[in-house]
Amino acid sequence: MGQRIKKLKKIRLHREGTDQLVYGMIAIVAIAAILWSTIDNKIPFWIFVVVFGTVYGIVLNFYRCPIRYLNIEDTDNLVVAPADGKIVVIEEVDNAPYFNDRRLMISIFMSLWNVHANWFPVDGKVKFVKHVDGNYHKAWLPKASEENEHADTMITTPKGVDVLCRQIAGAVARRIVTYAKEGEECYIDEHLGFIKLGSRVDVYLPLGSEVCVKMGQSTTGDQTSIAKVKYMSIKKPIGEELDSLADDVTFGVAPATIVFSQLYVMEYPSFLESLRPVLPYAAFIIAAFSALRLAKFNLDERQSTSFIGVPTPANALFWGSLIVFNPEWLTVHSWSVFIILALILITSYLLVCELPLFALKFKQWSFKGNEVKYVFIAFTVIVLALAIVSEGAIGFLQAWWLIILVYVLTSLFLFLKKKK
Repeated sequence: MGQRIKKLKKIRLHREGTDQLVYGMIAIVAIAAILWSTIDNKIPFWIFVVVFGTVYGIVLNFYRCPIRYLNIEDTDNLVVAPADGKIVVIEEVDNAPYFNDRRLMISIFMSLWNVHANWFPVDGKVKFVKHVDGNYHKAWLPKASEENEHADTMITTPKGVDVLCRQIAGAVARRIVTYAKEGEECYIDEHLGFIKLGSRVDVYLPLGSEVCVKMGQSTTGDQTSIAKVKYMSIKKPIGEELDSLADDVTFGVAPATIVFSQLYVMEYPSFLESLRPVLPYAAFIIAAFSALRLAKFNLDERQSTSFIGVPTPANALFWGSLIVFNPEWLTVHSWSVFIILALILITSYLLVCELPLFALKFKQWSFKGNEVKYVFIAFTVIVLALAIVSEGAIGFLQAWWLIILVYVLTSLFLFLKKKK
C-alpha cells in the first residue's frame, strides 16, 4: 500500500503485562529474600526460585511483544496471520456473522506458549468494533466461535471488501483487549489487540479467496500470509451480459407479461374502469426489478452459495404458478385487482431486498443442524404429491406458488429470529 503509517512503539514486552510482571518480580524477589535470610536450610529457597522462576519465565514469554514489519510492499489483497499459533480451521461457513451469507473462515489457536499480541490481518479502515460477552468453552471447539466471549473488528479493505477479525476468549482467557477504533485507518504491522491466557482468532474472508496455509501449520503474527482476498472484476465477458439479458427476458419480462394479461381481463371496481387501459402496465414493474436484481447479483460476491433476496426464477415460478392456479380470491371479485397490485409491489421488493434465504445445500446429512431444510423438503414433497393427486399433472405447477411463499416466509422468520 505504499508508505505505511507505523504506529507501533518499539517495545519488547507488551503493555498489557507490565503490571503483572513488575508486581510478580517484586513478590518473587521479596519472598526469595525472606527464605534466604530466615531459613538456614537453602533447599526451600532453591525450590521456590526454580518453581516460581519457571512460572515467571512462562509469563514473560507470554507477554513478549516482538517488533515485526512485513517486508512486502504490495499488500492490497494480502491477508496475514493476526496471531502466532496454529491453523485449526479452514472451512466455508454458512450465515457468517454480520454477512449472513457463506464465507471462508480461517482460525488460529494460540497456546500458552505463543505471543498473544494480535495484529491487523489486512490494510483498510475499521468499519466497526463490537464486544460480545459469552461463555468460556475451550477455544478450539467449533461452538467457541459463536458462544464464547469475543470481540469483532470489521475492516473494509482499500478495494471495498469487508474482512472480519474475531478475537475469541478461551477456557482460561478472561480478558480481550481491542485497540481498533471505528473509523480509523488500519494497516498490517499495527496491533489490533491482545488476548490473555490462551485463545483463538477467526478471520472471515470472501468465498474464492486463495488460501495460503494448511491445517496444522504454525503461523507467525504479521509475517505468515494466510490468504489472498478475491476481488470482483467489473469487466465481464459479453457472454455473461447476454446471459443476464436472456434471464431478464425469461424470468422478468415473461412473468410481467402474464400478470399484464391477467390485469387486462379481470374485473375492476367501477371507479377504476377508466384506468383499465393503463393499469395493466404496472405489471412491468416486475421486469424492471428483475433486471435490477440480476445486475446486483452479477456484482454481489456474497451470493455464490445462497441467495440474498428472491432469485428471478423463483419469482417467475411464483407468478406463473399463481396465475395457473387461478384461485377464486384472485379473479372473481372486483377488489382482487388490489391484491394483484400489492403482490406486484411486494414481490418486486423481495427481488432486491437484503433478506438472506436459507440455503438448501448440505454440508453433512444428519438431521441435527439441518432441521429446517429437511422439514421444508418434506413439506414440498407433500404439497406436490397432494396437488398431483387432486389436479393431475397440472397440479405440479399449481402448487409452486404456495411452496415459494412458505420458503420466503420461513427465511424471513429465521432472519428475524437471528437478529433478536
